[in-house]
Amino acid sequence: MLYYACGLAKDVLPTARAPHSQQSLAAEALLGALRQATRLEAGPSSKSHSRAMSAAAIVGSGQVGVDVELACTRRNRAGLAQFLLGEDGLADWPEIYPLWTLPEALFKTFEPFTDRQFLQEAHKSWPLYAACWGQGPMRARHEQRIDPASGAAFHLTLVWTGAEGAQEITL
Repeated sequence: MLYYACGLAKDVLPTARAPHSQQSLAAEALLGALRQATRLEAGPSSKSHSRAMSAAAIVGSGQVGVDVELACTRRNRAGLAQFLLGEDGLADWPEIYPLWTLPEALFKTFEPFTDRQFLQEAHKSWPLYAACWGQGPMRARHEQRIDPASGAAFHLTLVWTGAEGAQEITL
């Protein structure tokens, strides 16, 4: 089983910039709390952070990678699509965040950088609003998290092997 958790820093606006070291400490603390809650003191793990959001994931065996990213309306989505997919004409494509977080989660899982061909295939076959996607022993999950108080949206992607299911742990 894959276990994962997400959390917003308390007393901080979700979109507020914080020092990288502070964000890293929050992600490390979340990973520690996740290990304690699941009693998986060893095994593969991954963590990520974006602004006030931290994410952590662990599996008993296999590999795991997680990435979280704040969705920002000021970002150049067309430029990101061009960079990630090498395709033009996606200026109005709002679903860029699942494909932005996928390569980072894949890199953390398998360590090679994901090439454009893989992303193009994922773009064509991955129902971007579906909860899970995967082939063979690899699994992936994408979720959008919206903070009710601020309306800030975060995109979370998990990639893992060695476990059939995924369970979120509320900490």
